[in-house]
This record gives sequence, C-alpha cells and structure tokens, in this order.
Amino acid sequence: MTGVQTCALPIWKGSVVIELKRDRATSPVVDQITAYMGWVMRNKALPSQSVRGIVIAPGMDHRVEFAIGAIPDLHFVDLNDIAGGLGLNLS
Repeated sequence: MTGVQTCALPIWKGSVVIELKRDRATSPVVDQITAYMGWVMRNKALPSQSVRGIVIAPGMDHRVEFAIGAIPDLHFVDLNDIAGGLGLNLS
C-alpha cells in the first residue's frame, strides 16, 4: 500500500499517533499503532507526557472495536463520518 504512513504530532501535554487507512481497519492495525505509540513513548515523549493513538479508517472489524475498547488511549474515527460531514462520497 502506498500513501500516508503514521506520524506523531506534539500537543499540549502529550503526543498523538495517527494511523490513516484507506481500507477498513483490521486487527494488524492495532499491532501497528500500538507499536508506534510505544516507540513515541520511549523515544520522544517526556515521562510526564501521555501518548494517544487515533485510527482513522472507513470502518473497522469487531476485533479492532474490542481492542480499542480495552486500550484507554487508543481511539477510532470513521473516515466515512468525516467524508459525510464534508459532503464527500468515498465509494
């Protein structure tokens, strides 16, 4: 797959790791973003800073839903909701 990979953005008291996917999020996405979150925690964040992860994709499977529910600093944003709010059709 080509396109945007993951980046970490510094914010007020922590960092945000964003994983943008063109296709529906599946369980390997959780492995990938949590690894990136761990790398940012170890190499970029100060001990007092939090690291949050956001997966942006057009839908997710049930395993991703369960994982996001179990990891407090990991969140999901449905790309279809963003596109719909902008009046775009992704199909």
